[in-house]
Amino acid sequence: MHPTIQEASKRTLVGEKQDTSHRHRQRQIRKADRQHTRERKRQK
Repeated sequence: MHPTIQEASKRTLVGEKQDTSHRHRQRQIRKADRQHTRERKRQK
């Protein structure tokens, strides 16, 4: 049984959503890491 076009598009949409959320999480982690290093430099 072939999945309908609607189901296929839904699946790709979900995949894109997960991808963007993952990218957003990575960006937030990087930002937090940068702030952490800045605070560490200030302590020295």
